[in-house]
Amino acid sequence: DIMRKSLVPENIIEEVAVICDKLSELGQDIRLPLVELAVPSLLALTSAAKRKFLMMIKLLIQADHKFTLFEFTVEWMINKLLTEKENISGKISFFSYAQVASEIYILLNALAWAGNTGDYESAKKAFEAAVAKFPEIADTEHDFLNEDDIYYKNVGQSLNQLSRSSFKIKESVINACAYCAFYDKTVTVSESDLLRVVSLALGCPLPPFLP
Repeated sequence: DIMRKSLVPENIIEEVAVICDKLSELGQDIRLPLVELAVPSLLALTSAAKRKFLMMIKLLIQADHKFTLFEFTVEWMINKLLTEKENISGKISFFSYAQVASEIYILLNALAWAGNTGDYESAKKAFEAAVAKFPEIADTEHDFLNEDDIYYKNVGQSLNQLSRSSFKIKESVINACAYCAFYDKTVTVSESDLLRVVSLALGCPLPPFLP
């Protein structure tokens, strides 16, 4: 219905339905790499077509009134890759950890739950272990959020702020996020997806994670 309201031709909608059936048979670990494979084709679109595509993605995400981690990673990644111009005056605004402490905590909270869905104690241990990687702010107040209190809109805003941090801060954030994900020596698909978005936001691309 959303595609029809966006004036997508009926034959294209039928083709999308066929592709959806094929995609549903693939493992979750294949989804984000497929999105990345589609990016070059999306970059070839006109500016108007890009805006229409991004709007359709947003409407599809809003259709069930839920905002999942995977939907966040897809929307954030596509938005960044299609709208960010090369060398867009990479202005650095934050040079101390105290300036971005809350953003770091929000990000680590989300990552801890991504790898420990439904397991409060394990998620909290991973979170606290990652926070300890920041001695400059580890002693400041940093509440561990319940799973239901993770809002991916806030995670996106945190990434935007951290992307304007100094290289040293970005490096520390990447290391702490990786430590959080590997804390239990297992990396879930959700963790690897979120790590990929973090690395993209902070300009440090990660290689694919093998099973």
